Amino acid sequence: MNTNWEEGERLQFRERALQDKENKYSALINEQTQILEKLSGITTEEAKQEILRRTEENAKFEVAKLIKRIEDEAKENAEKKAKEIIGVQYSVMRVIMSQMLRYLR
Repeated sequence: MNTNWEEGERLQFRERALQDKENKYSALINEQTQILEKLSGITTEEAKQEILRRTEENAKFEVAKLIKRIEDEAKENAEKKAKEIIGVQYSVMRVIMSQMLRYLR
């Protein structure tokens, strides 16, 4: 029975040590964050907002480039298709003219 009790004590000791380490590291992180905020002149929240703003700007720029590329491709494809259609129309007109000339002879 002493073994279970001793094991329980050791477990509690480890848990307290772990909690102490976690508290120590949290305090250290908070201290480092405060130092960084002081050095940079902005808060963590302001830094997050700036990152979000820049990310949004970059995303808008990339989307604009993509839209421009798609529009350019669509215009190029439309021009090719228009030339094909005009070519077919000329061919049809030539055939019609040829047939009309034959008929008139």
